[in-house]
Amino acid sequence: MRVLLVLVLLLLSAAPAWAEKRVALVIGASAYRQAPALPNPVNDAVDVAAALVATGFTVVDAYDPDFAAMQRAVRDFGRALEGADVALVFYAGHGVQVDGRNYLLPVDVALADDGAVQREALDVAQLLALLGNVPRVSLVFLDACRDNPLAANLARRATAARSLAVTQGLAQIGATAANTLIAYSTQPGNTASDGRGRNSPFSAALLHNIGTPGLDVQEMMRRVRAAVVKNTNGVQVPWDNSSLTQGFHFVAAPPGSQVPSAEAWVPPAREPTPRQLDLALWEGVRNGQAEELQNYLRQYPQGIFAEAARARLAALTRQAGAQREQARDMAQVIAQEFARLAGSGALIADPKEPHEFYANARLYEQRGDFGNARRAYLRFFQFGTAYVDPHYRFQAFLRVQEGRAGAREIYADMLEARRGDETLRYAAALLQEAEARKAQLEAVIGNRPEFAPAYFELARNFSDAVLGSQTNADKERERTLLARFVELAERGRYLGWFIDQQVAAEQLEDARRRLASLNARAPSTNVALRALNTSGGWLLVFVVTEPTQEILVAQQGQAPVGLGISANINLQTGRPMANTVLNLPQNAPKQVLQVSYRDASGALRGPFPISFDPETALFAAMKEALEATSTSWFAFHDHDGRRLMYWSQLASFRCGVAEARYGLNAAAPNQVLAMPPCNRAEPASMAGVDPFREVPRDTRFATVQLRYLDGTQSRVMRFEVP
Repeated sequence: MRVLLVLVLLLLSAAPAWAEKRVALVIGASAYRQAPALPNPVNDAVDVAAALVATGFTVVDAYDPDFAAMQRAVRDFGRALEGADVALVFYAGHGVQVDGRNYLLPVDVALADDGAVQREALDVAQLLALLGNVPRVSLVFLDACRDNPLAANLARRATAARSLAVTQGLAQIGATAANTLIAYSTQPGNTASDGRGRNSPFSAALLHNIGTPGLDVQEMMRRVRAAVVKNTNGVQVPWDNSSLTQGFHFVAAPPGSQVPSAEAWVPPAREPTPRQLDLALWEGVRNGQAEELQNYLRQYPQGIFAEAARARLAALTRQAGAQREQARDMAQVIAQEFARLAGSGALIADPKEPHEFYANARLYEQRGDFGNARRAYLRFFQFGTAYVDPHYRFQAFLRVQEGRAGAREIYADMLEARRGDETLRYAAALLQEAEARKAQLEAVIGNRPEFAPAYFELARNFSDAVLGSQTNADKERERTLLARFVELAERGRYLGWFIDQQVAAEQLEDARRRLASLNARAPSTNVALRALNTSGGWLLVFVVTEPTQEILVAQQGQAPVGLGISANINLQTGRPMANTVLNLPQNAPKQVLQVSYRDASGALRGPFPISFDPETALFAAMKEALEATSTSWFAFHDHDGRRLMYWSQLASFRCGVAEARYGLNAAAPNQVLAMPPCNRAEPASMAGVDPFREVPRDTRFATVQLRYLDGTQSRVMRFEVP
């Protein structure tokens, strides 16, 4: 998050507090379920959100949201706008225009029919309506024109039916409220690149310019446009539609200073390495079928994951053989016979076998003959079979007829009659209230560690669908249970518990989808540290990957100390936000901090060991600041007949530099720039530093290259005399 760090350094040293209320909605959608995943939108959204926080915005964010989560974020944003002076919306992901209206697509969108877009996607007009009452400035940035197979499929269906006008890219929005700017990542109706680095070309250019002190937003968009056009060889041209009547800048310029000039930034293009290509292919096939694994081995017979691919292929071969054998088992015969009976739609006049009673129960229920349905269900259970899906159906039936409490009583009577029936005991646990249900399912798993259905049902109790809002601990528990469930299913320990194999297949598909989503979003660490050095000492900012009630930090050899509570309200939890900053003196020692926090449920998590090394942190901050401000290292100014070369920016961040070389009218730097030593007590201090020198009048340009303390070198920068 290079841009965020530079912004914070600049703001701490130069900018006053923002007098106006700034509110932003930031959404990134990458992990589409019905289309190939996009690599960058969530990265773009995370980085833009961080940059906006650093420039005084309160941010409502949503990453890989389904439609319900996207709507919740919009509602939260609408509430947060009360009293706002500046509103901003940033969206990265798939978008589509239908009949001239623009829609933003959540990750669960399917667009299976003509009316789906209105049911499953967010109309941009809904967002613009929220912005209409913001008195000062409203800004909308839509990086939503990526090549979209969902839109293409919908367009093909609509063309055949002549029902809708569906177009790739977004449509230009016409009349907007006063003081509104709407920016698109490319021209209306076109598609934009997702980029090959961490960010898309549009988001990367936006992040590069957003922190420029004193830069007006319309001039910023001109710089963004120039950068994207250059970086995409003219293929992609950002577009904007503005009714602004007043200026706006994200970061104020220091008093007496001018807006720094800047060339359009071109991020370096990097070809993927063979290792990255190997990893990318493996990620796509690791849970796939035999043909996909064989394709991987053909391309990478000695690849990083070749051994794992062969092991997985052998397991699939064994599983296929076991499944063929299982087809000859009585359970499979029963399942096949049930499917035949259920498909016939005819009642069995004189049922004798368990599956015959179950088929009749389903048919009676469908016909509304609830009395005979109940009798057929209960007659089926008298056989004492171990199938679980009849319990699922019967319990759904009872909850409608008797309510949950009534269903519990009926199962209690059934258990009293058959106390040794483990499947019945499992089914009865499903009717308990939340905490009791969890405890009883944990007990079932403890007694029957390979009973796959219990893992699926217990995982459901930790899911977002049941809880509404998950902590990291909930997500990890759900992920662990689903992983075990899928493992048991792949070992053939699952299908045998079901008469109706379609129910089993649906649960298995749901489990794999949820597990893939949880694995993709799993944080690498619960707590991260950002160490910022200021004239007053160190600011240690702790970044926690979930909402917290309190953060506690124990310095080496000391007891934990709470960081306190802020006055701001967390829009996800409705509670005050925890303070995240710890102040340490300039001479703070290298140490390992033990960081704990209370999550949204109040549970204490941690401690997590976090290393703080002042030397490393100071150098990293200085290097990142220099890299991000490389166009400002040198400047020329003529004064009293003399030509002066200034290097104030280098002097400010000299603690990250081992050597600076420059050249006058030379393509390659050929002289060492003498700089004063780093003052570690006040690293950014310019006291006693004269950051300029006189150069010959015939100097036309200078080149500069830095060697950092870690031995790496910057690229050669060229600075022209104006």
